[in-house]
Amino acid sequence: MASIKTIKQYLSKFTLLKIIYIIYRTLKQQYGLSLNWLRGLFDIILFSNEYRVFQANNDNNNFELNMGSWLPCLTDKTEVTPVDPVYFLQDTWAAGKIFQLKPEHHYDVGSCVKTIGIISQFVPVTMIDSLAQPATFLEETASWTSITSSATC
Repeated sequence: MASIKTIKQYLSKFTLLKIIYIIYRTLKQQYGLSLNWLRGLFDIILFSNEYRVFQANNDNNNFELNMGSWLPCLTDKTEVTPVDPVYFLQDTWAAGKIFQLKPEHHYDVGSCVKTIGIISQFVPVTMIDSLAQPATFLEETASWTSITSSATC
């Protein structure tokens, strides 16, 4: 009996099946199994058209466009990008100071996770937070310390 991995490898050779699966996965994750998927089908068509235009204008040989690696975030298309001005200004100011001072290691208390993730690409960071963070990928980019286990509320 063929394993699931073998079946997936076999099916991955069929581009049409791959595209159908990507569409199904996208609609299920972003629109659920209700009738909202009809809106999702329309959004997939719009996305596909935008992708073709982007692909036609791509002259960067370092960036490969491959339909097999699609993970369209259809519900993210908004008219404006929301920005919290306080945290944006605070995080950009802090990052600028850290880069200006060039510390060997930065210890951070309570900053935005995204900001620390970016800073950790340039200087080792230990982030100290009062909230536990479930994301395990943080271990790859920054040292994480949570004080929730020792804190009493």
